[in-house]
Amino acid sequence: MNRYIAVSKDIADYLIKAIGVRECHVSLIPNGVDTDQFAPASETPAAVKDCPFIPGQHWMIGTVGRLQTVKNQPMLARAFVRLLQTHAEAASRVRLVIIGEGPLRVEIEEILAQAGFARYAWIPGARDDVADILKILDCFILPSRAEGTSCTLQEAMACGLPIVATAVGGTPDLVEDGTTGILVAPDDDFALADAIWRYYSSPEIVRSHGNAARNKALREFGVDRLVAGYDRLFSGEAPSG
Repeated sequence: MNRYIAVSKDIADYLIKAIGVRECHVSLIPNGVDTDQFAPASETPAAVKDCPFIPGQHWMIGTVGRLQTVKNQPMLARAFVRLLQTHAEAASRVRLVIIGEGPLRVEIEEILAQAGFARYAWIPGARDDVADILKILDCFILPSRAEGTSCTLQEAMACGLPIVATAVGGTPDLVEDGTTGILVAPDDDFALADAIWRYYSSPEIVRSHGNAARNKALREFGVDRLVAGYDRLFSGEAPSG
């Protein structure tokens, strides 16, 4: 029997309802994360090479992904600008980290430069030390216009970060609004800025949501769970979509 593997409920529903794949031919097996490599820092994390910001001194928000339209990092840049313009006191601590490379880089840098906030952002391009970078963040942002199941989002949750993300694709399956993060509408700069401010001004909620995100990662998308899902698939006991 042919079988389709969906990494999120949203994709499983698309295969069944839009493509017409029979439900019995669809298996839902979420991506897995190495929860040992991607784990919360045990204490104030060490500084990351080339990063101009200091963990503990600065309050860092960030995202990781290719700088393409679907990932919509300019929304994050605009929200960051709006946050600093609305809450001037945040400028002393809040810093923006955008990891990745792609055609949107120029637009992102222009948004920040025109507002006079370029020095408050670090955009180093692609990096091979994402686990270390996630450990220095205080909040992870996923501003995408579309998503399946974001591996980077899962990695950020495994690192114990509270999440602000757009409610698209498979993201609401990962992020429980008000428990592990805050969901906002796509392209809503105002809502994104407000959500970031809520976290910045509420350390207790940051701790609560971050702990809940880590626990969800351990419970639902560790590598062991991924391997077990494919083991059931190959043994003929695959989970249905």
